[in-house]
This record gives sequence, C-alpha cells and structure tokens, in this order.
Amino acid sequence: MSKASRRRRQFRPVAQGLRDAAEAERVFEQPDPLKQYVRRFGWLTVIQDYVERFRAAALDRQWKYLTLPGKHSPDIGLLWRAGLIEKNADGKLCVAICDKDWAEEVARELLAFGGILAYSPRLLNDELALDRSTLRNEFPFDVVNLDLCGSLIQAENVRNLAAIEWIFKLQKGQSFLLLLTTRPDHRAREHLVHLLNQNLINEDEFRNAYITEYGAENADRSLNDFTRFTQIVFPKAIARWARYRGYRTTEHFVAKYRRPKTPQRRVPFDMICHSFELEPLGLRAPAKVHAPRFDTIPANNIDERLSHELSTPTRTLADSAYVEFIETLPPRRAIDIDAILRANRALKTELSNESQALIGWTRVPA
Repeated sequence: MSKASRRRRQFRPVAQGLRDAAEAERVFEQPDPLKQYVRRFGWLTVIQDYVERFRAAALDRQWKYLTLPGKHSPDIGLLWRAGLIEKNADGKLCVAICDKDWAEEVARELLAFGGILAYSPRLLNDELALDRSTLRNEFPFDVVNLDLCGSLIQAENVRNLAAIEWIFKLQKGQSFLLLLTTRPDHRAREHLVHLLNQNLINEDEFRNAYITEYGAENADRSLNDFTRFTQIVFPKAIARWARYRGYRTTEHFVAKYRRPKTPQRRVPFDMICHSFELEPLGLRAPAKVHAPRFDTIPANNIDERLSHELSTPTRTLADSAYVEFIETLPPRRAIDIDAILRANRALKTELSNESQALIGWTRVPA
C-alpha cells in the first residue's frame, strides 16, 4: 500500500465524521416530521411512562437525563415543554450533554433555564474515559439518549461501542432507559454476520425463531434486507452488555426511516431507532431498582471481576432474560415511519409543525 493510500485510509473516519456532522446540521435546520415521530413516540412516550413509574416509587431525588443534543437541543425542548425535566436543589436542569460541536452553545443557551448539571465538547467515549470528568461524575443517569450520526458498529472505528461499554459500567447496575438512534453500515457486514452466527450456533431458542422466520439456519437469508438484519443484531449486542451487567432488556420502540441522498451522501440511507429499558434483575423494591447495585466504578477489568460479581441467582436470571429477548428479534418488525406519514398527511403536518417549533426553542417561549 502506498503512503498516499495509507494517508487516505487513516483520515477516512475523520472525513466521514465531518460529512455526518454536515448532514445532521442540514437536516436539523428545517422541519423534520420523520425525526419528530421518533421524538414523540420513541422518546417522549417512553420517557413519560418511565418517569411516571420513577415518581411513583417516591424516591428522594430527581430523575436525570444524558443526551447528545445537536445544535437546537430539540429533545430537551420536547421534554421541557412536556413538563418532564426537573431541577435540582441548585435550580439546575437535571440534564447533562455531550456534543463535540454544540455542547458549549447549548449549555450557554440553557443558562436561561437555570443551567445544566454538566457538559462536554468531546466525543462521548473520550469524555467518559477521563477520570476527572464532571460529566462522568454525574452518573448514573435514568435516561441516556444516544442520537448517533453514524453506525453503532463500524468497520474501522469502535468509539461508539466504547461509549456503550462505559455507559453500562458507569450506571453501576441502576435501572435506565437507553434510547438509540443509529445507522446501518454495510462496511461492518462481516462483523455483524459473525455476531448473528454466534447465537445461531449457541442459542437454540434464537436459532429456532430465526429458522421459523427465514426458513434456514443461514445468515444470508436475512441479509437481503440489511436494515432489518441490523435491527436484529444491534439490539442483540445491547442485550449482551445487559446480560453481563445483570439486566433484563425490554425494547419499547423500534422504527426506521429513510434519508434522501445529499451532496454529502450520494445514495439514500436508513436511520434506525430503538428505545430500550434496562431493568436490574434480582431486585424487587423500586428504591433498589432505581439505585446503583454497586457502590463504586471498577478501576479496571480485574477490579470488576473481583468486586462486582453478580450472585448466582442473578446470573441465571440474566441468562434467561437474554435468551427470552433475542428470540423475539427475528419475527418482530420495525415501524416504517415513511410509510406511516405517507398514509397520514395530517400527522405529517402536525409533526412537521412540532419539529419547526423546536428549532430555537430556547429563545421562543412555549
């Protein structure tokens, strides 16, 4: 390989990140009914239900929200206008943000609302790896919103997976919602097939569900619809983290929508959305479910093995919960948001207006 080829390969992830950022900025500067559908039904509805249960537990604290908000922080605006976001004793919104491009601007705008708990202008995995991170010190959170421009699992970059690993570690076994918006990436096809094949080989219930849906124990059967294939593998990956940490995974929302080609992207592409609830197993009292299972964050993998061991009953429950979850993935279908809005013009207009109202919401009274 020539030096020029090596340089092009070295900077390819950086260039892709810049294109993703440019595309996200272009989309969020105009009404976006497709994304607003996700915000309303995949985020707001799911968070409302979770917060109602949180408040019913009569805990002596407010619920906390971590997000990657983008320029206009529409998710924060949506939750604020719905009356869900709470303030702590210092008058700060119980919100923390991490956004490489817009964190400082959004944090500054939210000063008018009392300010926020913490923010970072770094990539999330870089921020969480810092021992003296004010954002990291705010963990655990009750809702974590990972609205990613790129793919959760990429061919040449593990930063999003590293962020997932940190999130599960820093949550310390506490219950939480994980909202995931991401993109299928054909370049990661080989790795994703490997993850699928592991369960086809090792988990009888998953294999049976897959054969029932696709007619044979062959990963190629599901690759004809790569987006649907990805929406089997990505949740399965999240559930693996959950199993190891002693959680049950529940998927409250699964959807997809199409983005058109742009000057930055020469072909259309899909976005996929999942709303997961991670429930710690082996704990019955609500106060314990919404509190850390472990007192400390492990300093390293050895410390984690020695001091964060789950009980044998909890490990057994986690193994069963994992199998119960993954066997639901082959037959279930994602909501096709494009099809819904084509069939319901009134809803599309309503969501478009809602989306428009969230652009610059911090400067316009509700």
